[in-house]
Amino acid sequence: MNKTIIVLGCVLLGLCVSCQKKATLGKLPIPEEKLIDILLDTYIAENAAQPYYGEEKDSLMKVYYDHIVNIHQVTMNQVNEALDILQKDPNKLELVYGKLIEKIEKLEDKLEGRQ
Repeated sequence: MNKTIIVLGCVLLGLCVSCQKKATLGKLPIPEEKLIDILLDTYIAENAAQPYYGEEKDSLMKVYYDHIVNIHQVTMNQVNEALDILQKDPNKLELVYGKLIEKIEKLEDKLEGRQ
């Protein structure tokens, strides 16, 4: 899969789910590895919802997001705050999304039997 599309999708996702409250630069409210797992699940959910449009897609994504935060035992506010911090720190953002892309590639390899 095209890495550029993946990164762009993740950045757009971050913009879509970020809240109005601006976080200060500093420590992420969620451990980095947990955040990467949350972003991976979000990537999977976004792909699963691609065939849907409008209210149907919005409703489906709300269910997916609610399920993701429940699985990882975090709040959407914590996720939003972490994304806000990353958006203000390009070096940290690049590091986190680099690790996310590695996980996506490993998952794709596993699913395609290349592992």
